[in-house]
Amino acid sequence: MSTLERMQRLRQATLTPQAEPRAAIGPKGPTGPAGPRGVAGPAGPKGAAGPPGPAGQKGATGPAGQKGATGPAGQKGSNGINGATGSAGATGLSGGITLNVTNSGTDAYLINGLNNPTISFIRGHRYIINVNAPGHPFWIQTMNKEGYKAENVYSSGITNGGTDNGTIIFEVPFDAPQDLSYVCQNHSSMGGNIIVSNLGPPGADGVEGERGQRGATGADGERGATGADGPRGATGADGARGATGADGPRGATGANGTNGAVGPAGPAGANGADGTPGPTGADGTDIDLRNLLGLLNTANISYSPTVTLSGGTARLNLSGWRLLAFKDNSFGWLST
Repeated sequence: MSTLERMQRLRQATLTPQAEPRAAIGPKGPTGPAGPRGVAGPAGPKGAAGPPGPAGQKGATGPAGQKGATGPAGQKGSNGINGATGSAGATGLSGGITLNVTNSGTDAYLINGLNNPTISFIRGHRYIINVNAPGHPFWIQTMNKEGYKAENVYSSGITNGGTDNGTIIFEVPFDAPQDLSYVCQNHSSMGGNIIVSNLGPPGADGVEGERGQRGATGADGERGATGADGPRGATGADGARGATGADGPRGATGANGTNGAVGPAGPAGANGADGTPGPTGADGTDIDLRNLLGLLNTANISYSPTVTLSGGTARLNLSGWRLLAFKDNSFGWLST
């Protein structure tokens, strides 16, 4: 059996009819100061926003962006109709390749400024040889390294051969031999080689002919695709801010936020002043503690009795419990 059960049995065994009322309790002391305020709960949700105010004035337009790249050119239009052919001009001088021949003493011919050069002729072409070398007849003959010989003179296609101050025309036959020569009738040191071929070295560019009339302008080609947009110009400065719109109606009040945590308890208030002592009760009758101690022994409760008397009440201290014995022989227990 636990100590608590034993104490309960002892109390039941010692209780007697209702005890005499105690003295009146003194007045309540003043309330201590309030503890610090608890932490505030979180704010409720924000109310709905009011309608927006009127828009501000439009800002100035920013500078234009850079011009985009030019698109590809359109297709070339068709050629215009050729103009009418002009009338034929007067017949010009006889054409041909011109060679100017002079002499450098009795040592050499000067042909277009060169001493005894090798000359190239093309079959089917016409050559004009202007000779101004008096005393030095100019002859064309078959290849001969021994100077002029009448039997070697080449005359096919040649007009006025052997002149020393005049014009020789040489229309080279298509069957002319590959190797010919030119010689002075009077001086073996004046002469050189002639090479005949079907295609000679390219000559100098001829004089550019007159430019024909310009044909009518062809129809415009299709327009090329638009080039890509240039980069966007920098944003212009912000315009002046518009006047603030009137305040919108106030939004509905949000639901209350949850209560904040309870703050720690404030310090205990100062003890109130002691109440005035109640009136002294009537004297009780003596009690026989021997009966009480006998009950304690019967309940097997160990104790170190210390008995104190106050007014008409005896207090018996028993190892953590205080037994109150009243004058009416009733008992009560207080935990120490």
